[in-house]
Formats: sequence, C-alpha cells, structure tokens
Amino acid sequence: MSEKIKIYGQLESGVKDGFVTDSEQVCTSDRIMVVGGPLAEVDDDKWPQEWKDENGNKFIPKGVSMDEVFSTLFSNIKDGTVSWSIGSWSPFIDNPTLSKLTEKGKTTAISKTGDKYVVETGTTITATIKPGTVQNNTRTWELIFDEDCGYYKEKANSDGTKEWVWTNDSYTVTQSGSDNSNNITLTCKLNNNTANLQDLKIEDGKNDLLVSQSKTTATLSVFSESHKVYASSNIKQKLEDVYSEIADVEGDTKDLLNSDEESPFLELDVYGSLCCFLGGVDGTVSATAENISEIVRGLNYKVFVDGITTSGKSISHTLTVPAKGSIVIAVPEGYEVSKITSLGADVVEELNKGLNENISIADADGETLHNYNVYVMNNDGEGSGNFNDIIIKKQQ
Repeated sequence: MSEKIKIYGQLESGVKDGFVTDSEQVCTSDRIMVVGGPLAEVDDDKWPQEWKDENGNKFIPKGVSMDEVFSTLFSNIKDGTVSWSIGSWSPFIDNPTLSKLTEKGKTTAISKTGDKYVVETGTTITATIKPGTVQNNTRTWELIFDEDCGYYKEKANSDGTKEWVWTNDSYTVTQSGSDNSNNITLTCKLNNNTANLQDLKIEDGKNDLLVSQSKTTATLSVFSESHKVYASSNIKQKLEDVYSEIADVEGDTKDLLNSDEESPFLELDVYGSLCCFLGGVDGTVSATAENISEIVRGLNYKVFVDGITTSGKSISHTLTVPAKGSIVIAVPEGYEVSKITSLGADVVEELNKGLNENISIADADGETLHNYNVYVMNNDGEGSGNFNDIIIKKQQ
C-alpha cells in the first residue's frame, strides 16, 4: 500500500481530510513567499523569473498545482540539439626555404658573416632551395551539441553488429586532401635577371636573390562517408526526430597561388666583398712579378673588407714567414695596413717601404681585375719570423 501524504496549509482543492487525492487539483490558495529553508538556497539564475517579485524575492504563485510546483522546482528535463559545423578547408603553401649555399662544385656550406652571407666578389655559388609544402590541407567538421545532454552515435561491435550509444565526448571528422606540390618548379632571379640556382655569380656589393615557385593546386575528393548523430535529452533519452548527418559532400579544388602571382617566394641577400690576402712565401718576390695575382691568391689567409671601416679592423692571425722568405699582404685599393707587429715592435714603416700601389689582381672568377695595394717585406734572417697584431683600415 502506498503511503498517503498529509497536507497542512492553504490549498484550494484535491485534498480530503488533510490528504492529497489529486495532485493536479491541489493548488496554492495564495502566494507563498520563499524565505529560509532549502528552496531559498536555489541560485537566482535557476529560479523561474516569473516567480520573483519586483524586488527579486522568490515566491510560489497563487493557483499553481502541486504537479507544476514539483516539476518546476525539482525537475528540469531538457532536450538537446545537434548540428555539424560547416566543413572548414583552408589550405596554403609555405614559402620556399634555403637549405644551403655552397661555392659551385663544393659541398661545404657557406656560413653567415654576422647576420648576412658574404663571399668573395666574383665567386660562383649554388643555392639549394627546398620548395614550400602544402599545409592545412584537411577538411574538418565539428559536432556542436549541448554538453549537459550529450548525443547518440553509432558504434560498431566486434561481432559485426551496430548499436547507438550515448556520449558527450567531442566529435570531429576530418578528410585529407591531395596536392601537386611534387611538381613545383622554382624560378630564380639574381639582381633582377633570370638566373640558374646552380650557377650564381656574385658581384661586388649587395646581390638580390629572389626564388619563386609555380602555382600549386590542392584538391578534396567527394566525401562519401556517413556520420549521423541523434540528439539526446539531459536524461539520456534518444530524440529520434532530432539528428544531423554528414554524407556525400562535394569535392573541391583550390589554387594556392593566383595565376598572376609568383609568390610565395624566398628573398635572400648575398654580399660580394673584395678580400685582403695575407701570408708568407718562400724566396724573394716582387709585387711587379707577372705571377703576382697567382702569388697573392695563393696566400693562406684572407679577410673580407666588408665591415672594415676607417677605425680599422684587428686581424687575429699570426703570419709566419720562412727564413729567406717574404711576407706578402694585399689589400684592395682604398685600404691600408696601419699596424703590424714583430717581436713586440710595430714594423709598419718597414712594411710601407715595400708598398706597391695599383697592382691588378684577379678576383674569384679569375677574370675580373681589381686594383690592390700590395706590401712585400723580405725576411733576410736565418730563421722564420712571426708577425701579428695586424690592423687593416679603410683610407680616409
């Protein structure tokens, strides 16, 4: 036998001898203010707004049935919704990137001098460039649903059967695209002239290298998979008439570059610089000798004039001159040796006695001649000599 609930208070009908006989007929006879007790602790944002007075005080209205009071205050069944976001697809291609610079025919990479690439004027270099790669080439759908309600999705069981299961996990569907980036061709310009990446001759000063790549296409095929979900209530009731589905989505194609564009591109500055040559050679030499260009370029140490100012640049290198040999230093026209030390004494005045100006020396290409100031100082001693603390500066 079910237990009867005895009611005390102002109720209009549905009660006999203090007991409820019909909960739908039991109604409040007057407004009941909610002050103190557990109902007073209910958050304001969860209490029905129409059950508040002008001061925000909570109450239960007059004439409300017991069913409505209970369902309003103690039950909040909610139906959820489901929808798939529009599949987003935004592919793009990276700029080409530099793998390494080398002197033509060599494998050792040219390292940066400070923050830039500097090579001897006239050097022919090879640029190894990696084409850009296509990124973000995936179409993605995301399920939008009420987290407190969840949704139903189809689950495949190990025995081959399928069933609808409730979950509130995030749900995304992805489709990978394809592209023709393997067919990218690179176009190179050096100082605004079409050039071959394998054969780039560097001139004196700044050289602008611009590498662009051909147009690339990204493609999505028709998406034939089916992904259907049903909405759920917050008591995990499957809503058969509320669902969303991805199925038979059309394919698409995008050009990642406009036909009239050459970008994305790689822009690189390579500086050509004349060099100072320093070293010791066997025997007595003359700066006017026919093979002076060969002698100078055979010296074992060289310094780029790039960065040498009128304040001078100290050369942290010791020159060793063999007995009965000669020290040879060649600096481009407009530069000079302002100091050189041997056994702690500055011997630049002695070095200047062997200065020969406007001597033609070929640069790295072996063809273009540049004027150099060539210093020659013979070592008449029986032993080798060391020279250090060398300063080269730009003439004022």
